[in-house]
Amino acid sequence: ALSNARRRWGSCAPDGSIRINWRLIMAPDMVRRAVVAHEVAHLVHFDHSPAFHLCLRELFEGSVHEANRWLK
Repeated sequence: ALSNARRRWGSCAPDGSIRINWRLIMAPDMVRRAVVAHEVAHLVHFDHSPAFHLCLRELFEGSVHEANRWLK
């Protein structure tokens, strides 16, 4: 689903629903894909553990660091 959140680019709820901020449409493709990969990784690991970050690296082929830097 799309969201209008002021502080979050995406979120994943315990029930597996994912919300993505509509403002990402203005972001570069790499950034949009990084946010989606981040939320999808939460479907497997509902935390920010090393296992989560490994899953995220497997899902996203780009630089998570660069995407996060753009978002900030």
